[in-house]
Amino acid sequence: MITAENLVKRFGADHVAVNDVSFHVAPGEIMCLYGANGAGKTTTINMFLNFLQPSSGRAVISGIDATTQPLLARRHLGFLSENVRLYDNFTAMQNILFFSRLGNERAVDADECAAMLSECGLDGKFHHRRVGTFSKGMRQKAAFAICRIRNAKALFLDEPLSGLDPSAADSVLDSIRKLCDSGAAVLMSTHDLLRSSEIADKVALMKSGQLLARFSQAELKNVNLTQLYREAIN
Repeated sequence: MITAENLVKRFGADHVAVNDVSFHVAPGEIMCLYGANGAGKTTTINMFLNFLQPSSGRAVISGIDATTQPLLARRHLGFLSENVRLYDNFTAMQNILFFSRLGNERAVDADECAAMLSECGLDGKFHHRRVGTFSKGMRQKAAFAICRIRNAKALFLDEPLSGLDPSAADSVLDSIRKLCDSGAAVLMSTHDLLRSSEIADKVALMKSGQLLARFSQAELKNVNLTQLYREAIN
């Protein structure tokens, strides 16, 4: 699970990037954060990843405080940004074997890794090709396979659909849904309202570091999310 408890992040004396943000994402749920650039979405995610430390409040992953116990928290999380960070000189298989063994309590063999790459949409003919030759969509598929093979309990996604063609974006969303079906909690920052809202269990609008509004999937049926988003960013 993913829990924000009154998170605050200040930069200097005058700028509050995240202002008293609280939410909870249960296992098997997807929560999408929407807002303009600079609204505080990435800063919020970065506090869970311990890239930034909260000025106050807590970022909690599976009951573990990400600030006071960052190494333990990282065993439970997966992270994908707009620009997936993999070893370009490694093949897809070498990448997944390497990352699957970092902090993993169980041994993972090559057959299991190959099956996961295929399940995440990466054709077998690409398993032994260098990731540096991959398209952005193919890199995303390899990265999702790594998250799934590591059995991540909390997944943080920062603009995972940016720059993807419709087919690749649909494939990424399918991988996200499969991770949730396996019990992961997902927090996703995105500008793609149309696609992401179809799979989200809850959404929240951010502006100037605060959560302006939040809606469940059932409530979204009676809300003009696009209009609210436009009002929030203007």
